[in-house]
Amino acid sequence: MITLSNRQLCDLEMLLNGSFHPVHSYMNQADWKSVCEDMELSDGTFFPLPINLEVTESEVPALGTKIQVGNIILLCNQENLPLA
Repeated sequence: MITLSNRQLCDLEMLLNGSFHPVHSYMNQADWKSVCEDMELSDGTFFPLPINLEVTESEVPALGTKIQVGNIILLCNQENLPLA
């Protein structure tokens, strides 16, 4: 479980309501790198803003393991209400 900051909550809300269209989820490494270098998604679609969920290992002590690609993580607001 990760308790999201106000900034992270804003990004999640914009992902969920389609404001970041055509991006519908946090970016994978290829899209993130392409956006940072060329301001476009890896498929060539213009998109100038990298969308990622930045967390540190200290923010997820309940996982008991290192965060890895493919992990499923519960995202909560400050009241620990599950959002995604």
